[in-house]
Amino acid sequence: RRGVPCGPGRAGVREEGAHVTILKTIDGHSSVRALKRYLERNGRAAATLCLNLGDEREWAADMDATRRAHGHDRKRGGRSRTRFYEHFVVSPNPKDEAALDKDRVMGLAARWAREMFPDHEIAVVLHDDAARAGYHAHVVVNCTNLATGLKLQMGDKDQRRQANRLQRI
Repeated sequence: RRGVPCGPGRAGVREEGAHVTILKTIDGHSSVRALKRYLERNGRAAATLCLNLGDEREWAADMDATRRAHGHDRKRGGRSRTRFYEHFVVSPNPKDEAALDKDRVMGLAARWAREMFPDHEIAVVLHDDAARAGYHAHVVVNCTNLATGLKLQMGDKDQRRQANRLQRI
């Protein structure tokens, strides 16, 4: 698990008084269906938006099928685990009034996901933490690029670039 506060200046550095949105990255090594069950458990999903996917209710099955069709669901190169998806958590600072607005948080996460992963299947699931900190969004990006058929590869530079882009939005 990796988390990068994104704010003005270098990734991970806050300026005095800046409201920083946190981007947490979690590599997905399990079925997307298991993640979907977690995200929707006990009615915690306040809203779901699917990008480059069909039926909103079947997004996990669609992602699993796409990966299987491209051979991205198998271990390669002697690795003990393979990454099936990237899971991001977009958390606006609770002091920022945008964190309390469901549509603004969903819009922020969706716009960021479209810009960063235009050719991937994406599910954006909004969670309501209004009692504590407002809303946050889970962004699930399938590892298969629909345009090229290649598997998503990400490093630390990519994470910093993504975090900085999120702050600029």
